[in-house]
Amino acid sequence: MLEKTILHNGLRIITDSMKEARTVALGFWVAAGARDEQSGEEGLAHLLEHMAFKGTKKHTAAQLAMRIDAMGGQLNAFTAAEYTAYCVCVLDRHLEEAFALLAEMLFESIWDEQEIEKEKTVILQEYDMYEDTPEELLQDLYYQKVWPSHPLGRNILGSRASIQAFSREKLLRFHAKHYHAGQLLVTAAGACTQADLMRLSKKYLRHIPAGGPHAVDAAPPAFVSVDEHVVKKLEQVQLVMGTEGFSHTDERWFAAQLFNTILGGSVSSRLFQTVREELGLTYSIGSGLTCFHDCGLFQITAAASPQQTEALLAAIDTLLKQVQADGVQEDELQRAKEQVISNLLMGLESSLGRMNRAAKMELYGLPLWSAEAFVDKIEGTSLAEVNAVARELLSRPFSRLSLGPKLKKGKKP
Repeated sequence: MLEKTILHNGLRIITDSMKEARTVALGFWVAAGARDEQSGEEGLAHLLEHMAFKGTKKHTAAQLAMRIDAMGGQLNAFTAAEYTAYCVCVLDRHLEEAFALLAEMLFESIWDEQEIEKEKTVILQEYDMYEDTPEELLQDLYYQKVWPSHPLGRNILGSRASIQAFSREKLLRFHAKHYHAGQLLVTAAGACTQADLMRLSKKYLRHIPAGGPHAVDAAPPAFVSVDEHVVKKLEQVQLVMGTEGFSHTDERWFAAQLFNTILGGSVSSRLFQTVREELGLTYSIGSGLTCFHDCGLFQITAAASPQQTEALLAAIDTLLKQVQADGVQEDELQRAKEQVISNLLMGLESSLGRMNRAAKMELYGLPLWSAEAFVDKIEGTSLAEVNAVARELLSRPFSRLSLGPKLKKGKKP
């Protein structure tokens, strides 16, 4: 059962208790990510996340790592466009120790200048790693092309120049602006109660600044239509094509999820069965929805040899026109509903899955739906609603970007 409390300083606390659980997944979520960076701060949220592991007033980086291992815990952190997350899974008897450790890492780090310089070097290597991963590189390039001059179009890591220019002073200013009670969400799922989390929050977070609630500075991005090929030494042509999608809070979100599953989100999907299984034009093809609090993207991704790329694009184009003209069928919708519901319920069998779900519903301003309420929403989505979303998405202008070997003159994916 989901329970939510807002303390007097603005700190939000959400718990999803699981009676049979012996573990707890605990998360500290800061409502600030790459989208909240100003000019010259590109990549700063990500560097700050890294630096939380580099030593506090009480413990060195090595001691922090050993404390987690001594609890048998699993600690992870990541930076997204609209939030930064610090999550740990531990046995229930270690909940207080894990809570105290996260609070210490986020609010008592020493931000050592030498460690900052070392971590900047590490992040530059991470940057190079992504450059060597064509699927991820293409996705970043796509964001930059369709959302130019907008924070959501930037690489979360920043640029090489911005990373190298970071200083301790910049880091501290960003921390002071965003790391406070008004932008902090504490979530837990598993063998814990709301009373446990409230007690620990009052004990270990009572001294943090109150601050105000999060406000997004940047307006939603304007979608730009592009059709480009970027030359890179690869064996295959990597392709992404897409258009404007829906935000997390859009009432059409449920229908969009079902349409995405039908089109390219499962092994029985139209794209997989037609383009891969029947025509054998690709090993990898699918579709996906990327959602933010006020905008989103709908995308199709695939890869093929340079010789097969034109045939691949023609097959995708034919399929999309067919869907736009004829719509999807009732049997496809029923399969998609089972897939979406199954994915949800399987994820909720772990404390980590339930903790993550609770946090994201809150961060995106959604109701704290129970699993049953979510299932009812999916079950209640009609074929007419799904087809309306399909027609709307497929009638919008698409942008296309490909990455791979140089193509023959006059040929363009």
